[in-house]
Amino acid sequence: MKRLTCEMCGSTDLIKQDGVFVCQTCGCKYSIEEAKKMMVEGTVDVSGSTVKVDNERKIENLRTLADRAKAEGDTETAAKYFEELLKEDPNNWEANFYTIYYAAHNIKITQIGSAANRVSNIIDTVYSLIKENLHTPDEQKAAGREVAYAVANFSSYLIPNATNNLGTTTESIDKAVDEWLVPICLMNIHVGDSLVKYFGDYEIAEKAYAVVANFTGMEITETGRQVMDLAKNRLIPIREEKAKKELEEKEAIAAATKRRTEEYWACHEEERKQLEAQMESLLENRKHLNSQVEALRKEMDNVPSIAVRDEKQKVMGDLKEQLKSLGFFKGKEKKSIQARIDELKHEMEQLTASIESEKAPLQQKISELMGEVRKLDEQVGTITIELTKER
Repeated sequence: MKRLTCEMCGSTDLIKQDGVFVCQTCGCKYSIEEAKKMMVEGTVDVSGSTVKVDNERKIENLRTLADRAKAEGDTETAAKYFEELLKEDPNNWEANFYTIYYAAHNIKITQIGSAANRVSNIIDTVYSLIKENLHTPDEQKAAGREVAYAVANFSSYLIPNATNNLGTTTESIDKAVDEWLVPICLMNIHVGDSLVKYFGDYEIAEKAYAVVANFTGMEITETGRQVMDLAKNRLIPIREEKAKKELEEKEAIAAATKRRTEEYWACHEEERKQLEAQMESLLENRKHLNSQVEALRKEMDNVPSIAVRDEKQKVMGDLKEQLKSLGFFKGKEKKSIQARIDELKHEMEQLTASIESEKAPLQQKISELMGEVRKLDEQVGTITIELTKER
């Protein structure tokens, strides 16, 4: 009795679906012609009884298995299939990267630095392959960012393991920083450098450098400080260029808006003149109202009772000086002067009330005028918006 045997996993559980045979164990697909070549007689393994699928089909199946393991977070299986894919397709960027990347996940604490170094060492090769083998800039950029995001996730995986095992002595902490954290940081810097070198992707490169520049704790060793400074120096030109572009974009938008506005009013000259005439009239009225307000405020500062109160204040001050100069035996004179001071205090209290009474109608008038000024301001604002709004 004949049966089909999957060349990928050895399973005989293959079912025909949509014109192809699909392995129910690993998901590999075979055309009808390929299936015919894979037919095996009986249950005995006869040398030469199976025929290899063409390389293209095998590569496709390996990629399917590798991608499935990657999606499921099965790092060990993903590393295995990407390694097999690498043998079949040496120029495949995913196989080159993920073979090392997933293998680096299966490490011990003491291997953190070497794992980061292995990933770091493959980055330039991977980006070079992306540049050479992917056809469009969008595909290249997307693949470059996939690598960058994977390295960022790897850093997030390594850093807690490193920081939680720094030790308690100065010597052990310094050693862990230099042997574990420094390689992690250099891996991120290497990603940023390659993003810039191959794709000019400063946006994601900035994030990679920032991870290092803001890594609190790295500064406790000389090497750590040097690595942080390296990242900070990488950030300076990127952020300066970013700020420059943002300014240029704002200026370009403003210039375009101004140009459209000018073009609009060039075609609506009569409407513009009418609006400008209205504004000029409003501003003239506003100026006149403000001058009235200023005059009223000066008048408030000089209502008649203020001068009278100031004079009485001066007299009371003189009396207080006289009172202080009188000797112990001048009781009668002191009493007389104190009585006059008390009388002046009462008069001044009355004058204060008179001042408020005299100011009240002036303040009311000022409030009314300011209300009219606000209305004019609203009208001026409406016209200004109409004259300057984007067209």
